[in-house]
Amino acid sequence: MSTVRSTRFLMANLGSEVSRILNWKEKGDMEMARKCLGRAESILEQIVSAPEMKGRSEEIVLLKDVIRDLLRQKSAYSINGHQLKEYFLPFASRILV
Repeated sequence: MSTVRSTRFLMANLGSEVSRILNWKEKGDMEMARKCLGRAESILEQIVSAPEMKGRSEEIVLLKDVIRDLLRQKSAYSINGHQLKEYFLPFASRILV
């Protein structure tokens, strides 16, 4: 059985995976960080295919690239982990309400 998730819920879960990527990277466990990246990419696929996200695909593609950038040898973006966690905080907060 497949449960349909709201985009807010998916974004909150994506934020959790990003936090996990950052935590594993900080601990030096790149294998676990890559596994989290795989789950994050799976969540992003669900988000981009949501009907209410039509017209926002460029934003999602950019977000996907920013998340992938966390594990690149040489970063293309100057976005740090704290900034990413702050980006996802409103999504998690809305789910709790």
